[in-house]
Amino acid sequence: MRPTIEVTEANFENEVLLSNQPVLVDFWADWCGPCKMLAPVLDEIALEETGRVKVAKVNVDSNPVLATRFGIQSIPTLLYFANGEMRDQTNGVVSKRAIVSKLEKLAVPAKGIRAGLVALAAAMALVLLNGCTSVPVQRDSDPWRYNPNTGYPAVGNDFPYSDR
Repeated sequence: MRPTIEVTEANFENEVLLSNQPVLVDFWADWCGPCKMLAPVLDEIALEETGRVKVAKVNVDSNPVLATRFGIQSIPTLLYFANGEMRDQTNGVVSKRAIVSKLEKLAVPAKGIRAGLVALAAAMALVLLNGCTSVPVQRDSDPWRYNPNTGYPAVGNDFPYSDR
């Protein structure tokens, strides 16, 4: 059994557009040398990402309507779908690392505590990398007040949400 899914004009909507997982779609042909080079990499990704990402293959010779619909002019072309929308595209043979990186950007966000920790880590990384000049300074004696629209601390007498 192949780890990738063969997609045709008949099942494209169900397998790709209505999928609840991100979908990587490979437009390829039997006669295409670079497509044959990329196939084992896609099979490997499909096995490693089972349950998280679908890897689908569209033969452009058998499905010219799909190739035309997405403006495929060279192969291999990889289209990255999430929530029924095409989010990214690569043309030609690309590394496994590049493909996985694009798929990670499409991944469904984590829920609950994990999502909060991921968001906190990302914010801290941005502060460390870019420096932070926009954090308000709060005097120790002042109680914290928050802007109800943004959730950020409200500081100073002239701040519109301050109750001074």
